[in-house]
Amino acid sequence: MGVSYFPHYPADTWIGAISHIIINRLAYWWVAQWFIAPADYWRVPNNPQAFLEGSRFLADATNEINFNQTMKDLWLSLKFARFVKWDDDSVIIPRESSWWGQYTTDYKIISRFDTEVYQKDLVGIRTLEEEGRADFINIPGDHMQVSHEQVNQLTE
Repeated sequence: MGVSYFPHYPADTWIGAISHIIINRLAYWWVAQWFIAPADYWRVPNNPQAFLEGSRFLADATNEINFNQTMKDLWLSLKFARFVKWDDDSVIIPRESSWWGQYTTDYKIISRFDTEVYQKDLVGIRTLEEEGRADFINIPGDHMQVSHEQVNQLTE
């Protein structure tokens, strides 16, 4: 859940490494949280406390801080939820985040099944899936590259 790398700048390049260091230090600064939308989705894997304390949106949306039963109930009121992961997504890093996965503190990717949010069913995703009211699909292409025909198929 969340984005952990700056898109199009691989961490193994000098500009990617520098960008990563800068973004990790600035992502939870109140100015970034309020005025730079992608900062709302930023998750620093090796500093979960900074994420929990500094995230203005994502930590609340996933019920990881200040558990909100009403938010979970709203998720559970859905008749159906579909989560889409693009095979070549270069924006959502790790792309497993599209299916509620995330990096561990040592940057290993874990699936939703191994996250605290899923195991404790903090937002109801596990319940939705167990009741057959959620599915997780992948489609070819990069982030948000989807045709009108695919949108129609995904929403049928």
